[in-house]
Amino acid sequence: MFNHGVCGRALRRGAARRGVVALCALGLAGCSLPLGGGPAGSGPATLTAVAVAIRTVATMPSTPITPDALPTESLPAVTQAASAAPATPPASPSICTDRASFVSDATIRDFSEIAPGAAFVKIWRLENAGTCTWTQEYALVFFGGERMSAASAVPLSATVGPGMQVDLPVDMLAPSAPGTYQSFWRLRSRTGALFGIGPGGNESFWVKIVVVAALTPSASPSPSPTVSPTPVVVAAGTVDLPAASSLDLDTGAVGPPSGADVSFLGSGAADGSLSPATGARLARYSPPPPLPGPVDCLSAPLSLDALPTAGLAPGSLVCYLTDQGRPGYFEVTDATTVLRLRYTTWNP
Repeated sequence: MFNHGVCGRALRRGAARRGVVALCALGLAGCSLPLGGGPAGSGPATLTAVAVAIRTVATMPSTPITPDALPTESLPAVTQAASAAPATPPASPSICTDRASFVSDATIRDFSEIAPGAAFVKIWRLENAGTCTWTQEYALVFFGGERMSAASAVPLSATVGPGMQVDLPVDMLAPSAPGTYQSFWRLRSRTGALFGIGPGGNESFWVKIVVVAALTPSASPSPSPTVSPTPVVVAAGTVDLPAASSLDLDTGAVGPPSGADVSFLGSGAADGSLSPATGARLARYSPPPPLPGPVDCLSAPLSLDALPTAGLAPGSLVCYLTDQGRPGYFEVTDATTVLRLRYTTWNP
């Protein structure tokens, strides 16, 4: 039996199955012949039709037909991850912290009594308790309370590394009215951020004074002056003393017409000397304590002898007794072409 299904599929497959189509045509022709022989003349006509069919199929244009899609199993898509070296996190800039630690009041302890309008120098001794280095771009700045004629900001004069201590001075002027006055201060970093003392580095440090009525000094110096339990500062500050000049330590005046307590003799610090004048006395002071008080200076071996300035390096301390019988001390902060002295004079 001729398979019509095969022929149908061959026709659908197109020109690529032309041979099969031809065979199918022959098969169809054979199927049309009678089994017992047909009527006369029917055989050649049928063969002619078959030949025409074969030629027609052979000359049909080849039209590509998309083959039937075979069922395929869907596989999950696998994404190949790009192989790359692990990213290195960007290096974060080194961030340091600013914090100070209070060490001591080098001068003017709390409730020190000061005469109205008297100049004084407050010195805090602080430690750099942070991890940043304090440079000369850092400053001591007024934060609140009574400013007492002080500068609003005092730049640091030296570099202070972590763990180092530094003395921070500020020149102040006592108010004219009696009373208790307090001034609060902090430090300012090079970026302008304020910081201070305490665990968080956000607490102020201060100076607290009591302004009292001025005491009238005795007309003549007493050989054994009596020091009050709470000394009163009558004069304090920083002065530059040129060679061949003098200084009145009762007032801080350089080159006074009278009342000078010391004279800077010689041409400079290398070969000069500090000589007591008009009855004043001098003595080198060696700690402890770091800075002397009135009792310490009155107990020092005060004399009329001159002190060679070549031996007065920065940081040297000298006690004195003025011609008015007032004890005090000065610290040498510079000894080059001039002598820079930071002094404090008390009222006995």
